[in-house]
Amino acid sequence: MYRRFLVLTACLLLAACSGRSKGTWQAYTVNNDKPGVGIEFVRDSNGLHGSFYVFDITDPGDFAHGRSFPMTIKSADDKEVDFVISFFPDQPDKVAVKLDSPLDGPSFHATMTTSDGHADPVELNFKRVK
Repeated sequence: MYRRFLVLTACLLLAACSGRSKGTWQAYTVNNDKPGVGIEFVRDSNGLHGSFYVFDITDPGDFAHGRSFPMTIKSADDKEVDFVISFFPDQPDKVAVKLDSPLDGPSFHATMTTSDGHADPVELNFKRVK
């Protein structure tokens, strides 16, 4: 009985340590005279998902009132998250967020690029909000 308890406890500890932490991380940019943009990544029991936001010029970083566009995550690992967003029907935009450290913890830095190369890379500082 005692041995079974030890084995069960060890399995639970290993499972808790090896899993990614659940949470919500947000980052945004301010574009002066243009609307700012933001990214929200959410990791929960369903995996990793998120949204891309466009903010009003007067409320940069206001995720509660920004216009949300769902993203389709194509791949994600400790170094990069690749996703697609569609601002217009039949015109998907492919985006890559290169992570300086794994998507975990209270904060991390990342760089966002688009596959078409028309936009300059954007530096993002993600903060855990939940």
